[in-house]
Amino acid sequence: MQLRKDICDRYIDEPSYRTIEIVDSERDPSIASYTSRVEAWHKQRALTYEALIKNELQEDECGAFLIWGDPSLYDSTLRVVDQIISRGRVHFDYEVIPGITSIQALAARHKISLNGIGESICITTGRQLSAGLFSDTENVVVMLDGKCSFKDVPNEEVEIYWGHTSVAIKRSFYLEDSPKRWRASRWLEARHGRKMGG
Repeated sequence: MQLRKDICDRYIDEPSYRTIEIVDSERDPSIASYTSRVEAWHKQRALTYEALIKNELQEDECGAFLIWGDPSLYDSTLRVVDQIISRGRVHFDYEVIPGITSIQALAARHKISLNGIGESICITTGRQLSAGLFSDTENVVVMLDGKCSFKDVPNEEVEIYWGHTSVAIKRSFYLEDSPKRWRASRWLEARHGRKMGG
């Protein structure tokens, strides 16, 4: 939360804004299905955000969610806002301001292009990588990888570029003789101590 406050203090010229801290709901570990567990979590978030919009904002006021990275990539906020609107209990207009993703920051820090000439890129999660559910493309970006699942990729030649919010460490692994390259980014979401990307 402090980092968000520091950003606001630095870049917002009009000091009349206020911040509201909330405790984020936890995912229910008793729900076996990953998709169902996340959907239930989103529903709880929607109810919390809806209450904040209703109780904390006057008709002539505006609010904002300050999101790490870009809200279009591995972030639930836009889906949660859609749920709030579809419920019809509060009415508002909103805009999405694009941000810099962890992928862009990682590539810039390492001074690399994410793809070779004519190659494609697959963006996936550490959970999908661990389950072997990823595209057989030349370049893979791994996000939300708190368990560093990229360490367990099959024995083949890989290049791994690893990122963190404050430090980027370049590690290269040459295991056998495959041209596949993996770009792995792991970012720390300081508010909850969760590992996130984007």
